[in-house]
Amino acid sequence: IIDYATTCQSDFLDVFLSAKCSFFIGQSNGMTSLPMIFRTPMVFVNIFPIWDVKYCQYSTALMVPKKYFSQTWNRYLTFREIFDLGLGLTNVKSAEHRKLLGELGLQIEENSPDEISQATVEMHQRIEGEFKPSTEDQDLQVRFVSAMKYHTDGIPSGSAAPDPIGAAYFLRANSGLL
Repeated sequence: IIDYATTCQSDFLDVFLSAKCSFFIGQSNGMTSLPMIFRTPMVFVNIFPIWDVKYCQYSTALMVPKKYFSQTWNRYLTFREIFDLGLGLTNVKSAEHRKLLGELGLQIEENSPDEISQATVEMHQRIEGEFKPSTEDQDLQVRFVSAMKYHTDGIPSGSAAPDPIGAAYFLRANSGLL
């Protein structure tokens, strides 16, 4: 493991490493386009807005979304509530969304170091053929996809279901979001 961004970053290495690494960990931003082009396995973390799950629709991707905590309701919003409230495509620059975020006292939470490291371990295990999802894991995945397909701003129309949300840790620890 190297601290690439601060030690040896270059345009050439951006492309080379994106094509040759075992897997890539990143957010849904410009840099993740490179490994996507090469079909490099990816762990997408801090997915926000939740609609960005669309970037996770190829065969070797895991994703871990941000959680939406409502101070008004004193709890996390479920995935279905996020869509019911029209926040699946949250745009923090939109006056309407900012108003709703304020009314709900909504805090959008970054993934914890534990969530990111567990998703990383899970991806490594999947690549090595060591990850064996339990019946509970499979059920949680089905419930997640169901919540995403429930709304038109969940999984984009005509799109395949997303690849797994991080099962080994995130869904088990956050099954109440389903």
